[in-house]
Amino acid sequence: MSQEQFEKNVPPLRVIPLGGLGEIGMNMMAFEYEGSIVLVDAGLMFPENDMFGVDIVIPDISYLLDPSKKVLAVFLTHGHEDHIGAVPYLLREMNVPIYGTPLTLGFLSDKLKEHRSEFLRDEDGSPITPQMMTVKPREPIFVGPFCVEPISVTHSVADSVAYAITTPVGAVIHTGDFKIDPEPVGGSYFDVERFKAYGEKGVLALFSDSTNAEREGHTGSETQVGENFERIFAETEGRIIIATFSSNIHRIDQVAQIASRLGRKIFLSGKSIIGNVKIARELGYLSFPLDQIAPLEELNGTPDREVVLITTGSQGEPMSALYRMATDDHKQIQVKPGDTVILSARVIPGNEEDISRVINYLFRKGARVLHEKIARVHVSGHASREEQQKIIEWVRPQFFIPVHGEYRQLVSHAALASKTGIDPRRILVVEDGEEIVLRPGRCEKGNPIPAGRIYIDGKGIGDVEQTVLKDRKHLGSDGMIVVTVTLDRQARKVRSGPSLLSRGFTRNAVEHPLWEEMELSLQTLLREMEADLAWEENFDAELKQGIETRIKQTLKKIISKKMNRYPMIIPNVILI
Repeated sequence: MSQEQFEKNVPPLRVIPLGGLGEIGMNMMAFEYEGSIVLVDAGLMFPENDMFGVDIVIPDISYLLDPSKKVLAVFLTHGHEDHIGAVPYLLREMNVPIYGTPLTLGFLSDKLKEHRSEFLRDEDGSPITPQMMTVKPREPIFVGPFCVEPISVTHSVADSVAYAITTPVGAVIHTGDFKIDPEPVGGSYFDVERFKAYGEKGVLALFSDSTNAEREGHTGSETQVGENFERIFAETEGRIIIATFSSNIHRIDQVAQIASRLGRKIFLSGKSIIGNVKIARELGYLSFPLDQIAPLEELNGTPDREVVLITTGSQGEPMSALYRMATDDHKQIQVKPGDTVILSARVIPGNEEDISRVINYLFRKGARVLHEKIARVHVSGHASREEQQKIIEWVRPQFFIPVHGEYRQLVSHAALASKTGIDPRRILVVEDGEEIVLRPGRCEKGNPIPAGRIYIDGKGIGDVEQTVLKDRKHLGSDGMIVVTVTLDRQARKVRSGPSLLSRGFTRNAVEHPLWEEMELSLQTLLREMEADLAWEENFDAELKQGIETRIKQTLKKIISKKMNRYPMIIPNVILI
């Protein structure tokens, strides 16, 4: 048997992106060998502006529930919601070990408490306790046909790792989210040597973070943010309010250390900030003294020059602590003249309007507002092009697949890989559900795999689909009109109606000149239909549907012609 024939007969490594490719968020990638699967990440996505009423979005995992597949483990790269947020929903469907670094599992454990009652149950009917397995960089884990080694990387959350996955087909590397921070804080480090070592041994494929693939140069260091905070704190007399992501433990620690040096107390506001600080402190990721955190009840009695408040709300979320402070809806804190408010976070695409709104509210309160567009109060946690190029040069993969990004970012990253020296024929740009088939020396697209989005609305999982979202959008933009008509089957006459009810259509709809015209048109239509009904043998569902269709057509014609509007029209024909 020739080498080529041998390679063709080797079972392939199948890589299935179930989320995170072609979008920001919902990261989940399956690595499958002969039916055995390990997952890298299981994240959620926050709803886009047109997803009315949706709370979160998670990947469709129907592929993983196939009886011929066996999910052996989930490996988490770090503790951000777009990488761990779907784990509670995954555990409703399967009992699978979860691997991650201490802080990542700490964040996840807190989240799992809220969902425990929904997990799979054992023979006694009790929810199964998930297996949480701690990983350490450079210490491989053997799971089925896979050897998985965590590699330390720097990111905007502590304890982030990449994974090198060695399989019978070859080694692949998934970078997770990363940047190459030359001056990391809090003991984090980027393990350049392990990436280079794998490059020397040979890497079949590199799956690399594409978030900043359109940004030239090198991403700034977290240390630079601390230096700017020091300057801002020193020149500020009033209270300082900092809104940041609750998972950004390094940022919180820097703020607390600077506050301590300058004689300011730390106050915390927001459930996730308080919870994550508690977890990080218990695990040893925060260095400032515990007594530096003061209860909110002492805030109003503390001189302004001694206050630093760390809060949630950097994305302008209407229910967040910062938003409620800015709109006088917070029970304990109100923004006032002399306050300096720092938005120390990136703008997540889709949140621009919410952030702009809260900034305007803050200015109306007399606050000074600093954000990344006008001050160096935030740096990205993702690699820019210079760092992305370095990873490619160190790893020297046979094949390159850009991940974690919108489609334009994946394409830009692919172009960078080509410029770095990888043959364009060995670069694959794929989206969710596009299977990648890897063999020694070969990489190609496989069969399409079921993949998509599952919408979570309250406690409902998957019961909101595109048709429901379309209806919600229609109702939100144009309102609705309900028409009720009662028909007597035996007498074949209209017993009551038409009765019209509207919501969100126009103010004082009943008094609108068009309202009378609609009623008269419907009365004329029903009189005409009564004559036709006398000849109908059966009053059935099909007849009812025909009447409702004619009612909709009549109103739609009038409203579109006279008002150029298209409300949702809901006919309700009752047969008695």
